[in-house]
Amino acid sequence: MRRLATLILLISTTAQAEEMVRIAVAKGLKTASISGKDLSVRELREGASPRRASDRAQVSLDGDKLVVNGKSIDGSGAVFSADGPIRFGQLALAGDLEFRRGEQGLSAINALPLEDYVAGVLGGEMPASFGLEAQKAQAVAARTYALAKKLGAVDQASDFHLGATVLHQVYQGVRIDPSSRKAAQATRG
Repeated sequence: MRRLATLILLISTTAQAEEMVRIAVAKGLKTASISGKDLSVRELREGASPRRASDRAQVSLDGDKLVVNGKSIDGSGAVFSADGPIRFGQLALAGDLEFRRGEQGLSAINALPLEDYVAGVLGGEMPASFGLEAQKAQAVAARTYALAKKLGAVDQASDFHLGATVLHQVYQGVRIDPSSRKAAQATRG
């Protein structure tokens, strides 16, 4: 019952504050290349300030050290931000992209607003040719599932709330059909 009350609270506060979700888009990487307009990086440690990283960055592990563009990073990871989407492999990602050292290599975690995530899931879970009402139903289901997983991740002290594959919900970044965005916005809150 407590979880249900917390989930209802999360849903009801979505309109007041922008709800964020953290999506594991890759795990077990040795290296990663990213790009984005006016890319900046911030170390994951208290008091760290963002610094310009050019429009491209190379992230890798050197033993236990996280390395960005050839320089070691203090802290538990690095957070990248850009003016617009961050390109990572085939994905164009909204929000921030965080790299952390994991047990099996680098983990890439996309932190983004819930509504951007829901719109991104719609494109991965159903064809854009489906009608608006079907997409709206999918948006409600995707949002509810994401919030429930987020609530469960709090109990597990995980670095992320969901994965990006069929094991959770298929999330393909911000390459979003306008009808997916419309369905997500129509069901917000």
